[in-house]
Amino acid sequence: MPIAPATLPADPSPQVSAALKWVEGVASANFDLLASAIADDYEHVLQPASLGAPPIHGRDAVVQMYKNILPKLQGYVMTILEIVEGQGKVVVHTIGEADAQFGFHYKNEYLFTFNVVKQADGTHKVNKVQEFTDVEVTKTLMKAVGA
Repeated sequence: MPIAPATLPADPSPQVSAALKWVEGVASANFDLLASAIADDYEHVLQPASLGAPPIHGRDAVVQMYKNILPKLQGYVMTILEIVEGQGKVVVHTIGEADAQFGFHYKNEYLFTFNVVKQADGTHKVNKVQEFTDVEVTKTLMKAVGA
């Protein structure tokens, strides 16, 4: 499994389960799993603002972004360091690591804040992610993938 499970809860809440489904979808490049974790009104915000990345709106757009990036990262593993849950929010602190096909070892630290909403059918899905990331590592990767 591409998630290092050191701190995964034994019996996660529906909110945490939705966030972990998103993380697993990204970590395993399982785009169907990722899409299934995302609500129709999804928004993805890459932070800090100094990166200058515009928000991404919609399930298809964010899935396409990851389809452009993840295949270029061989052996990608996300190690979860901490999970914090609040009303409607889950914060996941991770480290992502892989060998990039651009000739460098990719290692980035992330702090994902997930807004999780209960759907009409009773399931929980992610409708917003604020992704705080290492500026220098992210700029290097964005330049390498042409973003």
